Amino acid sequence: AARTAFIARCSKEFRQQVETQLLPKLAEFNPDLLFFSAGFDAHHKDMYYFLDDDDFAWVTTAIIDAAQPKAVISVLEGGYAVIPDSSATVLQHRTRSKQQQQSSNLPVFQPCGLASAAAAHVAALSSPLPS
Repeated sequence: AARTAFIARCSKEFRQQVETQLLPKLAEFNPDLLFFSAGFDAHHKDMYYFLDDDDFAWVTTAIIDAAQPKAVISVLEGGYAVIPDSSATVLQHRTRSKQQQQSSNLPVFQPCGLASAAAAHVAALSSPLPS
């Protein structure tokens, strides 16, 4: 419970800083091209900060909305949490039946902080650019 509360506090502080410090300057600058150098070591499953997947999606969308670029390029970098942990959500391939899932010897994917944060960032990038 204490860790969850700490993650929520970090998220709130992060969003406040982005909203007050970064977004107004991006809107004023109004770039034609926006480059993301997207690292994910700030994920709560990693070692440097305590953001969650929603924070990565939110900041991606907020930056694009503020900057109003004509194009976006994102270089996905990394994080250090590349090994799945026991608290990760278990994802099963949706097209396989329950019987196939139970009889399969294939490992079940459990995303690490890097994978889930990168997926949230990429999903936010898939939205159309503002016109």
